Amino acid sequence: MSTNDNWVFGSGKARYVSRVWFCSGPGKGFDVLGVLSRALPAGLWEFKYRFRYYRDEKVFDSADRKSFTTATWPKEVEESAAVEMVAEVVGVMLTSGLECDELAVESDDRSRIIELLAEKRWMNLRFDLTGVMQ
Repeated sequence: MSTNDNWVFGSGKARYVSRVWFCSGPGKGFDVLGVLSRALPAGLWEFKYRFRYYRDEKVFDSADRKSFTTATWPKEVEESAAVEMVAEVVGVMLTSGLECDELAVESDDRSRIIELLAEKRWMNLRFDLTGVMQ
């Protein structure tokens, strides 16, 4: 997994992924990918998201500029409340003309998470020769 993608799964520690959001819009020149997750067994809720500003048409190894941000909530916050708070942010993006797709993952099984992400046209996954996601 590339360094830029470690923010999705963390640094090898077990993570529960609740939701993944992807927002983009025709002619906007950027997209937003966000992941709501927590470290297991009971870490803080983290909403990690990145803006990707297009500089070329490449999916991988592009010159695109990316910025990463993280918001956190106490571990005592219920999952539904964390999802609702993120949904409010996504709602603001919708008012700016972006189209957003929400993927309910609700799993800590890394293989299942990758399987669900692979079904999305907006999620471009790349694996090395040993089958490890880059």
